[in-house]
Amino acid sequence: MSAPTLAELQASVQASVMAGDAGAVAFLAKPHSNTREERLQTYQYAYRMRLVGVLENDYDLLHILLGDDQFAEIAHAYVTVHPSDVANARWYGRHLATFLRAEAPWRDTQLLGDFAALQWALGEAFDADDAPAATMADLAAVEPERAGELVFRLHPAVRHLRFRSNACAMHTAIQAGDAPPALQTGQEDIHVLVWRKGLTAHYREIDDEESMLLDVAREGVNFAVMCEMAATMRDPDSAAMRVAGVISVWLQNGVVSALDLP
Repeated sequence: MSAPTLAELQASVQASVMAGDAGAVAFLAKPHSNTREERLQTYQYAYRMRLVGVLENDYDLLHILLGDDQFAEIAHAYVTVHPSDVANARWYGRHLATFLRAEAPWRDTQLLGDFAALQWALGEAFDADDAPAATMADLAAVEPERAGELVFRLHPAVRHLRFRSNACAMHTAIQAGDAPPALQTGQEDIHVLVWRKGLTAHYREIDDEESMLLDVAREGVNFAVMCEMAATMRDPDSAAMRVAGVISVWLQNGVVSALDLP
């Protein structure tokens, strides 16, 4: 059998470090002060701690909320379940909210998954592709008789989250350096809009109607149909004014990147 190439040696050591097994021990030079097994364990420990550090950076406010010990417990459990599968460490922690909502004992605390989802969405919003922001002037330039045909293309940074806890209030307090409020959970969805304006990511809770409008706008539903859908949720006579008001706020905050006409 021919000796392995350098690339094969590197791949074997990398796989062993990531998997936490002893498969690559034979490929390591024996150190002076300890064993090959101990040298491999050092590499494996350093790899895990690097991934834990990535999570600490991406979820700094969750770390503050939980404290060092609880966050470390979650981070190490996540690293075990989710070995790195991306070359860019920026995206390593993308599964944490799903992990916290699925794995015992953390799935029993709704806040944890919600809080992680909010932090990740804010990071995604900041990193999202650049796009122009439509303005009220763009809307004013549309011929009134064609207003019903308007389709509102959302900015790439926009995210729509659904929580069952007061994660937003917790996040706001911790970000400001204040004591977090008491935990609140419920059975009804709390809708949250995340977006970016300039270089800053923002979030706010939205009502059921705006939540619906956000979803159908993403699907390419036009203004006339949006008004018809709003009319089924509340007072039909004021539906068009309510939808126009929501869109006005979106335009002022950079939520819409373009106004499209067929």
